[in-house]
Amino acid sequence: MLHLLDKISLAFGHTTRVVTLFGFYLVTGLIAAATLFALVAAPFEYSVSQDDLAMADVVSLALIALVVWRFLKRGRQSGRSWWSLIQRMAFTLTFATLLCLGALAALFGLSAYFSESGHAGSNLVLSGGYDDLLTYSLTGFFIAVIYGATPLPSLFAGRNRPTASDEAETHRPDTESNYSSEPPTLKPATETDKGST
Repeated sequence: MLHLLDKISLAFGHTTRVVTLFGFYLVTGLIAAATLFALVAAPFEYSVSQDDLAMADVVSLALIALVVWRFLKRGRQSGRSWWSLIQRMAFTLTFATLLCLGALAALFGLSAYFSESGHAGSNLVLSGGYDDLLTYSLTGFFIAVIYGATPLPSLFAGRNRPTASDEAETHRPDTESNYSSEPPTLKPATETDKGST
C-alpha cells in the first residue's frame, strides 16, 4: 500500500512540475511577445502607414531591429542554441516589462494621489504632452535591456590559450619535459643475468 502511495505521489509531483513549467514558459513567452509587439507598434499610433512615422519613430524601429539582430548573431557566435537564445530573450523582456509595469503603477498611483488631494503641481505627473516622452523613454529602456542581455563570446577567445588537449599532451609520460630530475633506477639483476656475466 505504501509503495502504491509513493508511486501516486511521484506521478502527481511530475505532473505538477510539467504543468507548472509549461504555464511558466507560456506566460513568459506571451509577455515577451506582447512587449516586442508593443515596441514595434508604438510608433504607429493612428494607422499603419509610413505617413504616421516621425524620424524618431524610424530611428527607434531601426534600433530595435538592430539590437535584436545583434542579440541573435552574438548569441550564435557564443555557441548558444536557438532555444537558449529564445529563453534568454523571453526572460529578459518579461523581467524588464514587470519592472516597468511596477514603476508605471507607482507613477499613476502618485498622480492619482496628488490630483485627489489637490496638491499644487498635480498636473505635472503624466499630464498631456508627456506621452511621447514616456514612449521614447520606454523604447530606449528596452533597447538598452536587450543590448545588455546579449550573450557574448569570451573576450579572450582569439588568443592562443592552451586547450585541454594541449595540456594533456604536455603531461604525457613519454614527453621529455615531464622527466623528473631523479636518475632512472636500474632494474635489479635476476639470477639468469648473474649467471650470464
